[in-house]
Amino acid sequence: MKDKVDAKQVFKPYFHRGNTRRELGTESSIKDSIEDLSKAAELDPTNAPVQNNLGLSLFELRKYQDAVARFTGAVEIDPSIAVYYNNRGLAYYKLQEFQKSLDDFSEALQRDPEDGNTYFNRGNTFLAMKVFRVQIYLIC
Repeated sequence: MKDKVDAKQVFKPYFHRGNTRRELGTESSIKDSIEDLSKAAELDPTNAPVQNNLGLSLFELRKYQDAVARFTGAVEIDPSIAVYYNNRGLAYYKLQEFQKSLDDFSEALQRDPEDGNTYFNRGNTFLAMKVFRVQIYLIC
């Protein structure tokens, strides 16, 4: 009779290989990353870092709506981590959902007021909102 394998132990190789594949940066390796991280998420659906990293891989392939869903999963599992809000804010930014982006950057800064990247991202969002309003004004 085979020993029962703990799913959380099996999840680790998928998680680490998925992150490594994303770092390779090719479209093919990022697709492989999504496959590995999806398997890790299936094995341990309450693991916030796996949700976040899957979101990062989806983001790399410009699947921003899917990335938002994964970053939201990470936030729901562990709402104390600033980077999950920052990452979701970036995905909203790419979707041109600037108010949601701004809200997430502000949430991230409440959790980590020293994060310069989030201030930069929030500043870019303010700039995009201003430019967007100017473009609407010029068209109308």
